[in-house]
Amino acid sequence: MLKRKTIAAKVQVLHNQWNKLLSKLSDVAGTIGDTKITEMITNINNVPKAIKMEALLKFVEQCQEYHAIAFFQWRYSFPSKYSNNDDTLKEITLEKMKRLWVDFGA
Repeated sequence: MLKRKTIAAKVQVLHNQWNKLLSKLSDVAGTIGDTKITEMITNINNVPKAIKMEALLKFVEQCQEYHAIAFFQWRYSFPSKYSNNDDTLKEITLEKMKRLWVDFGA
């Protein structure tokens, strides 16, 4: 349950930052009179919140997978004196990388 709350909090922070960035872009576009950027921002703002949140959720999940892969690669490069099973680390890393590519749609 805690993991879901943590992920939801990260998604909400990203959503807030996204809206803040769009607001700044809109201000700049209005200042310089860039109608194409203003139109693009309007179109982005018209995307339903549920779709935005789902896209950000997927982004957070992919970031967690990348982090896990990086951790296992680091652990493989700097093995612990308590646990040194290179084959297991390789297997876990490769499996996570395969799953990441499948989830990514490659």
